[in-house]
Amino acid sequence: MSVTSDKGRKGEDIVCRWLCANGYHIVDRNYWIRGGELDIIAENEMFLVFVEVKTRNPHSMISGLDAVTRKKKQHLIRTAAIWISDHSAYMTLQKRFDVACVTLHYGHFEGIDYYENAFDITGTNYLI
Repeated sequence: MSVTSDKGRKGEDIVCRWLCANGYHIVDRNYWIRGGELDIIAENEMFLVFVEVKTRNPHSMISGLDAVTRKKKQHLIRTAAIWISDHSAYMTLQKRFDVACVTLHYGHFEGIDYYENAFDITGTNYLI
């Protein structure tokens, strides 16, 4: 496993713990299809949340939010639609796209910025 994928996996693990501590249940992780991947899929009583995790160093040139480009959003939306079609038990929950930005400094956790409802299914920015 590469250093980049190790860092990404560590960031995803941190976000999973944060979600569980905040009342979410992790439904799936690293769901992959050709042309897209969903880092974390979580749910609570109201929402099915697709979480894109961006793990960065403290002084990265591109922020985690800026790394979620229009093209990346399109891939996330398409991949989420396919996941939902395969998991009809979650159809009644409201869908939401969140972005979690994790900061690691020399591999040590420094913080998390969590953006609920960062964009909608049209790709329209709410926060990004």
